[in-house]
Amino acid sequence: MTLRLLLVSLSLMILSAHSQCVVRVGSVEPLTGPFATLASQEVSGFRLWEQAVNDAGGLELESLRCRLEVIVYDSQNDPALTRSLYRQLVEDDGCTFLLGCYSSSHGQIASDVAEELNVPIVLAGSAADSIYQVSNDWTVGVLSPATEYYVSLLNHIRLYGVSRVAWISESPTFTTDVCGAITALAPALGMDIVYSAVLPSANLTSELLDSYLTDLIATSPDVYLSCAYLDVTTTLTMLAREHRFSPSVTGSLQLCVNVNVCVNV
Repeated sequence: MTLRLLLVSLSLMILSAHSQCVVRVGSVEPLTGPFATLASQEVSGFRLWEQAVNDAGGLELESLRCRLEVIVYDSQNDPALTRSLYRQLVEDDGCTFLLGCYSSSHGQIASDVAEELNVPIVLAGSAADSIYQVSNDWTVGVLSPATEYYVSLLNHIRLYGVSRVAWISESPTFTTDVCGAITALAPALGMDIVYSAVLPSANLTSELLDSYLTDLIATSPDVYLSCAYLDVTTTLTMLAREHRFSPSVTGSLQLCVNVNVCVNV
């Protein structure tokens, strides 16, 4: 092979390497089951990022411009499948970066795999304190810890002179972390917990929720806080209206990242 042909060949190889430069990022989301709507919203965000990066010419890595490819699998809300698919993303699909999934229970699994395989992961929808209370080298969360969600609210509403606090929580670790922190903090702020309840993990009918809410109302709280996912929060809100229950402060945790507060004093 002549020197000229060799140089042409090497140039073509370099161009081919550049054109095939791909950075793969993976996530496993519960796109089937009770978290499907919220998980799909996270995936939409991932896709928006992927499109924006590639429209801008890709990721710049030293002298290369690499196309971003986001791979997403459906865990079907199955913890065992979540674990195996995260491993597949790294070991089979060649992902060098992971994105966390919706819900703290699945996020804990994702973090465990990332730590085991020494791959960085950003958890976009997992806030349970237990995920971050261990020494993690590869896990980063973008949400406030669950136990911090109502801290600012409680510190603020004490200025209104309210003192009787009642709360209802769903049973997942995330929601119990949120409401459990209320029980720990309220007495230190001069407030009394007059009612607290963790709902069962299944068969949350309107009738069952109404029985819990009726018991809560009977304690005459001036602060009512709920720690529940959107469907349960919506049902509790509708039932409260039917009971004409209007305490001085109502806080409802919705979509796991937004706290909606109504102060009626």
